[in-house]
Amino acid sequence: MINDTEGEGSSQNLSMKKRNQSNRKERRRNEEMNLAYARLQRCVPHIPHDQKLAKIKTLRLAMLYIKHLEAVVDGSVRIRSSSSHELRPLEVEDFASIAMAEIQARNNYKDLAEKELQRGVRTEDICRQTVPERYALQEKTTQNHFSSIIRFP
Repeated sequence: MINDTEGEGSSQNLSMKKRNQSNRKERRRNEEMNLAYARLQRCVPHIPHDQKLAKIKTLRLAMLYIKHLEAVVDGSVRIRSSSSHELRPLEVEDFASIAMAEIQARNNYKDLAEKELQRGVRTEDICRQTVPERYALQEKTTQNHFSSIIRFP
């Protein structure tokens, strides 16, 4: 019986060591992910340096910035100049208004559901949507904002 008690104690110690090791690994992984998101946020222009964005917002802004750069390189996108009201080519600096709108937008799934309801999507259909379908709707909403700023020839 003495041996059984010693065996239980050592297996508990081993289990505790594994748990602690697993916790340390997970903490390290989280720290690395947070650093990567912070680095990504610094790569996207027009985000205040003192503001820490939600991870999803950082990813959205990075995707919007890439799409914006693609549109600039493509050269076919024209926007209306605020001063002369004439069409001009899209420039990298024009991303500022898109970034500010996304930063100010609430990260709220309730708002997204309300937008879907306003479009006439039934509640049952909203609940049945897959993640890619929800993302497509969200992207469409962002594109609507994007197209309200950008004029296509």
